[in-house]
Amino acid sequence: MTEERIGSSGVSASTQGNQANAKRICNEFLLANDYNQQWDELSETTLTSPEFYERLAYYLAKVYKISGNKNNGEFLKVNVIKSYLNIMIKLAQNKLSSSTNAETKLFFTCLLTSSNSFHANWLRGVRHNIDRICLERMKEAGDDYDESAPPMSRENLKLMIQAYWKANTNETGMRVMSLLTLFFVGGRSSEPTWMDIKNMSWSMDDLAVDLNVYATRLYRSNYWS
Repeated sequence: MTEERIGSSGVSASTQGNQANAKRICNEFLLANDYNQQWDELSETTLTSPEFYERLAYYLAKVYKISGNKNNGEFLKVNVIKSYLNIMIKLAQNKLSSSTNAETKLFFTCLLTSSNSFHANWLRGVRHNIDRICLERMKEAGDDYDESAPPMSRENLKLMIQAYWKANTNETGMRVMSLLTLFFVGGRSSEPTWMDIKNMSWSMDDLAVDLNVYATRLYRSNYWS
């Protein structure tokens, strides 16, 4: 009987490359912070410690700089920082998959996007703070990061609806409904996913919620409301 098998972790060259790179940087972090161990040697207690990943996140966001390629001397991009942090937690989950410790199982609920457990909310907070740190760095560097659309006021909405009603067609009727929906629910259907009390405010001028979202792309980041 063959011993080969297919597991659940990524097998593509890019996935394996990202995992190797994240692990390499994590080992540099361990060396710089006097852990006196490589990642493979870390205990279950350490691999399920929020404090450990908070320190790793700080290292990725504020200490580590790229070396050996065209981006030499630059900090990691925000999406890369969050990806590497996620990778290291997932590698720990795979390593401890046979653990029967209830606290260990509870810790890895942080990876469940639909969970409201303490650990899931903790990781969301860490990722949110990574966004903020990188945004502040972009501000200090003078990068063009603000891609906000001009706000649409209630008066703008009123005038647009009046113009559509003058045309008085089925199409303009549908557009009026779309405008009203867009104005009162805050954008595309995917955007409520990112709503957070911390980045919402009430606009007295528009009598609507103003939502600030820090959006990331593969090679750049932007901030809009």
